[in-house]
Amino acid sequence: MAMRPEFSDRAFKALRIICQASEPMGAGSLARSMTERGDPVSMATAGRILGVLDREGYLEKRSNRGRILSAKGREHLERLEALGKGETLARALLEELKMYSPGDLLDILVTRRAIERETARLAAMRATTEDLEQIKAFAEILDGDRSQVPSISVIDRLFHEAIA
Repeated sequence: MAMRPEFSDRAFKALRIICQASEPMGAGSLARSMTERGDPVSMATAGRILGVLDREGYLEKRSNRGRILSAKGREHLERLEALGKGETLARALLEELKMYSPGDLLDILVTRRAIERETARLAAMRATTEDLEQIKAFAEILDGDRSQVPSISVIDRLFHEAIA
């Protein structure tokens, strides 16, 4: 079921709230929690959000006490949070790139390539067997299925630190 963007955002917020809750939540407690967090919704809207999340299998009903996050809901929330982090990083990168002309960016890339090549050569000459194994492990992760890596930027940074 495709959701309107504003509804998707509220559903995401609801998942986070339900995940953090110490007890099952119903429409009333969800509406109060969302309002307290700066996104006021009516109890009816909270009920509709819960209904959609129920139909998607993201919640489990606890008799008449309310709902908790299901395993599927927890996985979905983790995916959404990871996407949000990636989106935030991408926006920051785009903002950073706006400060440079295309020519400046090309100069930076050419310079970085030369520096990285020389750094790799020096690392290979000075590296211990343990250093090389660590570099190889990071390289295999970076060359593999990146969808299985929670934070590619962390691995990339560790790879470059190992070379330096």
